[in-house]
Amino acid sequence: MKLTPAYRTLAEKILFQQNNKEFNMPDSLLRIVSFAFTEEEAQIASHLGYVPRTAKVIARKVMRPLHEVEPVLKSLAERLLILSLTTENKTVYSLLPLVPGISELQMLLGKVKDEEYGKEYARLFDDFYNEVGDILKPVLDDREKFELARIIPVEQSIQGNSSINTIAFPSDHFSEVIDRNTSFVQLECPCRSATEYLGKGCDKPKDVCGAMGVVADFLIEKGLGRRVSKEEFIDAKVRAAEAGLVNLVDNILDPMQVCACCGCCCYTLNLITRHNFSALIADSHFEPVIDKQNCQGCGECIKWCPVNAISLKGKINDKKSAVNYKMCIGCGVCVSKCTNNAISLKERANYQPPPDNILNFAIYKYLETKRYDASGLLPRASLGIGRLLSNFLEPKLTGPKYKYNPDFWKKQK
Repeated sequence: MKLTPAYRTLAEKILFQQNNKEFNMPDSLLRIVSFAFTEEEAQIASHLGYVPRTAKVIARKVMRPLHEVEPVLKSLAERLLILSLTTENKTVYSLLPLVPGISELQMLLGKVKDEEYGKEYARLFDDFYNEVGDILKPVLDDREKFELARIIPVEQSIQGNSSINTIAFPSDHFSEVIDRNTSFVQLECPCRSATEYLGKGCDKPKDVCGAMGVVADFLIEKGLGRRVSKEEFIDAKVRAAEAGLVNLVDNILDPMQVCACCGCCCYTLNLITRHNFSALIADSHFEPVIDKQNCQGCGECIKWCPVNAISLKGKINDKKSAVNYKMCIGCGVCVSKCTNNAISLKERANYQPPPDNILNFAIYKYLETKRYDASGLLPRASLGIGRLLSNFLEPKLTGPKYKYNPDFWKKQK
């Protein structure tokens, strides 16, 4: 495929290169863009931004008639290469980030509609992923955080821990996150599906990822997943925990996307284990602590840790588990898998709660790409506006908050 200037312009926009000049454009991303978009589509899509606009506004920016531009936008939206939203009979369009966004949707689309397309996209994305460390390193090395997602500990790791339940936020309990929603979708895991295409898959269940609320409704409408009841959704999360999978969710107080991640296939977790890019994930509110008296040095927690954050240390005949807290994401899998009651969770020091709504999450990410100091006047003013607008613009995603019910999972099983 010919890599024209239109493809390069779109790739630069997807890579946020306008705000991060130190990014080196990888050939693998250009190949992804040229595979998924026609040249005309790339030329039109390159005029989109991450702020939604109507087709009429985009046509003016492209300097082409509306009747030519609008069908292209509709086709791209139908193929989930851009985002379209319709409110009050007005449709708006915006770019989707590559990850999380385009890539996961293309994997899902390939799985349910065109497997050959999915296989080729998986191969191209894997090429890009193998280059991503060199791309991100100069940007992330000097950042403490750039948290696109966050960890919620598996429910089994906090059951019966009264000290944790006293200090936990409602969204620290996955049971509450589920119980505040009424719409659920079950999905084939995009990462495990991709690695399976590449002949590198694992034996973990693939049908335990999902989404809730308006995201669930969107994915169901697009035919990418199966609508399930709350009970089926809970069953999937129980199976995910039993398989040692991690709860990776949106980095907002009321998440909608719910991945069940393994350390071998998950592209996000592998950024930690392969490149030490822990800044991309917000750690959970908690972290494990080892009870040296109960620890038998069996190594079971090492086997289950998805980010290789646990090792055995000590004398040859008296080794105990030890946690590398720089690597640990606080998923709680080690707690749920320890057979000697030697690991429990404690509150993480200096923990910062996630943004309280979608608008403020987007503002945080924009300010971080612009390298603004979060304590400055402009960021504080922007976040205040975000909170104000969220009262009017943010869709109702969840029901009322309530006090944690420690018997929730017992009732549902």
